[in-house]
Amino acid sequence: MDWVKALSPKLGSISSVSEKKLGSLWAGYGFVSRLIVKPQQQSYIAKQVRPPPNGKGVGHERKVHSYEVECSWYSGPAQYAASAGVNIPLPVLVEKDGSGFTIVLKDLEPDFPNKSMKGAMGVKELKPALEWLARFHSAFWSSPASQQRPSTESLWPQGTFWHLGTRMEEFDSMDSDDWLRDKAHEIDARLRGFSSFAALQAGETPSNQHQTLVHGDFKAANLLFSSNSTEAAAYDFQYVGRGLGALDVAYLIICSSSLPVVEQSEDELLAHYHHHLMSCLDARGQSDKSYTMEVLRMHYDLATLDLFRFMRGWGWWGAIPSSRGDEYARKIGARVFGKHL
Repeated sequence: MDWVKALSPKLGSISSVSEKKLGSLWAGYGFVSRLIVKPQQQSYIAKQVRPPPNGKGVGHERKVHSYEVECSWYSGPAQYAASAGVNIPLPVLVEKDGSGFTIVLKDLEPDFPNKSMKGAMGVKELKPALEWLARFHSAFWSSPASQQRPSTESLWPQGTFWHLGTRMEEFDSMDSDDWLRDKAHEIDARLRGFSSFAALQAGETPSNQHQTLVHGDFKAANLLFSSNSTEAAAYDFQYVGRGLGALDVAYLIICSSSLPVVEQSEDELLAHYHHHLMSCLDARGQSDKSYTMEVLRMHYDLATLDLFRFMRGWGWWGAIPSSRGDEYARKIGARVFGKHL
């Protein structure tokens, strides 16, 4: 791409742009580069999406649409989130070119130079990440807001990359006698704001209470930290959409931490997120006393079971070893459904 031509209308006079490839996108759908713009000596991150021309199937359509959603995010809601104090990269260029997409973002690394340590995140790293989630979720909380928010209609109606509606192939690959398969539609319905799956089938209108925007892929690989590691920033918004904030919290803790963290610090981490979310909502004049720790725990348990359902069909990873996955899931299921499973 002729970067000088593409970026000059956005950045002013440019003498040259050097490009260094940083890595490939998932499944070879493009690549990410760092651009150094001269004479300003400013760095930017370019995400060039180039789907395979012979791509087909549900997985291909999901990936392509995820980049369309990311373009929509950076074209509107991102600026609103940044104005609410959420640390994210702001766009310089967002465009669709042919069958692909190009997104150029301000580089976060000068202000957030620390990447998550290799391996599992510890409590020290998880807490600023959870504070990031609290700010992000509060900015799009379901309670009436005094500010005018940008439309989120072009984002996913149901955020996350693993929700049941977009992962039926994985659902079909689960064992036919898997109890999580039997409960999958009930869990999905409750996460979407229905009182039950039966209510969804009966045409009940789902509740918007406690719904917000979720990042949808909130993991260690998509996070950066300030030099003193007290603040986090996040990127990769392909799966941003509506949902319960606990979906992001569960994915972060279950898939980016370790078994000792889950077993010893889960309650502490949930309380940390809840405290900061309540503080953020209070600061925005949107106090929500109905969102108690008990409600958060129920949402977190549902989100964890939903994630386990996906992993049972796709492949297991994260803090809970596969050898203990069913034991752990059944313990949560007993809390959610009030009976031994």
